[in-house]
Amino acid sequence: MPAPVSRPARAAFERLLTRCAVGLRSGGAVASGIAAFLGLAPPASPGPVAVAVVVSTAWAGIYAVLALRRQGSLVLVAGDVLVAGALCLGHGWLVPSVVLPDTTSWVFLLASTTVIVSQLGPRPVPGVAATVVVSAAYVGGLALHPGADLPGVAVLLLVQGTLLGALMVVVRRAAAAADRVIEQREAAERGAAVCAARRAEEREHFRMLHDSVSATLTVVAAGGIAGSSSTLRAQAGRDLDVIERLQAPLVPVGPGSPPGAGEGSGTPDGESPAGPTGWSGDGRSDRPDGDDLRRWLMPVVAAADPAVAVESAMSAAIVPVPVGAAFAGAVAEALTNVARHARASRVRLRAGPGDGGVSVELADDGPGFDPDGVPAHRRGVRESLLGRMSSVGGAAVVTSVPGSGTRIVLRWPAAGDGAPPGAGAGGGTGGDGGGGEPGPVAGTRAADGTGGGLGDVVATWYGRGFDLAVVWLVGVWHVGNDLVAVVSRSSSYRSLTAEVVAWLTLAVVGVVGGVRLLRHRTDRTGALLLAGATLAASALGTAAVPGSAIFSGADWAWGAAGWFGALVLLRRPLAELAALIAANSAVTLAVLAYDGALDRISLARFATVVYGTAALQLTLALTARALDATARRAAAVAEAESAVRRRRQVADELHAGRQDRYRAVRRSVGPLLAGLADGELDAADRRTRNRCAVEASRLRRLFAETDDVPDSLLHELRACTDIADRRGVLVDLQVLGRLPSLDRPARRALTEAPLFALADAERYARVTVVGRSDEVAISVLADGSVPVPAELAVSADPAVIVTVQDGEDRRWVEARWRG
Repeated sequence: MPAPVSRPARAAFERLLTRCAVGLRSGGAVASGIAAFLGLAPPASPGPVAVAVVVSTAWAGIYAVLALRRQGSLVLVAGDVLVAGALCLGHGWLVPSVVLPDTTSWVFLLASTTVIVSQLGPRPVPGVAATVVVSAAYVGGLALHPGADLPGVAVLLLVQGTLLGALMVVVRRAAAAADRVIEQREAAERGAAVCAARRAEEREHFRMLHDSVSATLTVVAAGGIAGSSSTLRAQAGRDLDVIERLQAPLVPVGPGSPPGAGEGSGTPDGESPAGPTGWSGDGRSDRPDGDDLRRWLMPVVAAADPAVAVESAMSAAIVPVPVGAAFAGAVAEALTNVARHARASRVRLRAGPGDGGVSVELADDGPGFDPDGVPAHRRGVRESLLGRMSSVGGAAVVTSVPGSGTRIVLRWPAAGDGAPPGAGAGGGTGGDGGGGEPGPVAGTRAADGTGGGLGDVVATWYGRGFDLAVVWLVGVWHVGNDLVAVVSRSSSYRSLTAEVVAWLTLAVVGVVGGVRLLRHRTDRTGALLLAGATLAASALGTAAVPGSAIFSGADWAWGAAGWFGALVLLRRPLAELAALIAANSAVTLAVLAYDGALDRISLARFATVVYGTAALQLTLALTARALDATARRAAAVAEAESAVRRRRQVADELHAGRQDRYRAVRRSVGPLLAGLADGELDAADRRTRNRCAVEASRLRRLFAETDDVPDSLLHELRACTDIADRRGVLVDLQVLGRLPSLDRPARRALTEAPLFALADAERYARVTVVGRSDEVAISVLADGSVPVPAELAVSADPAVIVTVQDGEDRRWVEARWRG
């Protein structure tokens, strides 16, 4: 089983949050230290404040080092809480008494930063605990200071932690959804890659078997061998070697290999050579990057049937090893078909570079054939020529007209990849001497990667979650904080009407901006109009607050403007949000100056508030921009990990497939070939020919199982009848009703008994197929003399019932499947 994915989207997002946490922690330490000394006033004294600032700054440095080295998040949260909690407990002696009850002290800034940073860790529980502990420590510090009230500042810390924690939950769910998409996509692409690789190797193995083992068995079954011969024994031995090579990965054989090094250099007693397909298990080549095409083709031409004269003219052309092997195998099959079917006396072969590629042309003087008249289950040209060339990115064109011979053109690369125009067009393709499919088969190649656009997929999921979280955060804050402030502090305002109008204006901005954000609308005009409305509402709300109340909860508009600005300008240039925050802060300074409240302590409080709000708002915008880069990194990690898993699974699947094919073929065909190779079996014996017909039919059925056809059962049954047809048996196939879709084991069980009857038929065979939705029956009525094996009546599939009846001069066999 493949290893599970490592959640790259979530991991990349957590790394981004870690950098945000380091920035907030470091910036908060620096800003609070500056504010601590800028606003230094009794009861705070320089000594304790200096110690507190040094401790806070040192911890910020330690935090950054540990976080960036990815040292335990629990340790970081615990240390952060310990430092912040200690400062909160002592903050009655670290800040001026005038700022103690509100949110403008530098200690509150550190406490708020701790609460916020704790929510950025990968686990929510430590963040919740940190929020509670720091809030309690802040209240405890107020209680320890004589005369201090216990304001609702601690509630604000709890609200901050809760809102940010909820935001992180939403965004992390989006990252988890991105990981699920990655995992599903990877599984689909891995499955496709495994299927493509398995199919490619399976088809090449079947080409090997077709051009060698199947050809030998077909010749013996058809009675083409008068008796045992040295040629037959040698060929059977080579065929056994082909079967053994099914265990090894496909590696092209070098061009210098002798004809026998391939899948067979000839068929017995006058039959044309099956020819080497150029594949072996050991892989030999004089040059790792390729070799001269002539060195691939000359052994094939030399091994051709001497009854057919081959006139060859070859020019030097360097081709990669797999391409040379494909050319060699295709030419060998073409020469085999010429000798076996075309009854030609001469073949002209031309090979060499041309028109941006390499081509091989063969033309014979035979009678030709009608490509449209050859059954689709014939495979010689369709797979051994077209399929073999397409597997290496090449193409093959077969043109034949009755009475004018046959012309075959092999090209690499195929049309559209540097090959001559028209390389992919032309006559029909045949199988075993005929046509079956129009035109060449286009080659396909699986990419070693998860494909383009994965970064966009991750970014889309990040964006969905992040945008939704921002809208939710701003909405909850505007209702839970801003509206509560307007209502509870109504007596503090110069004009309550102005505050209500400001609140309603921002509410409208939030609705419109949220809809625009979720619909991914980021046009400049709309964004700046909403930003202008935000700034105007903030100015109206702030101007209605007296200078003495600017730093109290009454001035909700100052902080709200930045959040609404982040909402409407989230996908806009960062300078626009920075300008809005600066303009909004300038309005507050103007109000302070107008009321004569702009002293040193007020400036310190102002700096604390500006940093505390602007840092978060700018971080939010920066995070939105960083998500795209984070998505690309997550996609790159996912692709790299996926490639490793895919290669491993492809290798495992291919190995398992090779072993299954080897065991199946070795178990059925091996003993028969071994008997032919050592001379124990006589090719002229009726029983031997019958066994060869059975095994050849099984191979043909096996080959047909890899074809993409509408009716697999009928297609495989026609493949089973092919050997009988080649032996001169008159086969009449009738189909009645509609055949249901069956899986491969059921189809094999249904065709096994009919296959035996067809293999034994001597003159005629009537095959009848009757189908309906829940039942299929295949019956064969034929003559025959070889006894039916006893095990034939017992099907491998319990849903298939086999019936055999023998008469004096004919045999009836039926296989019936019931669903």
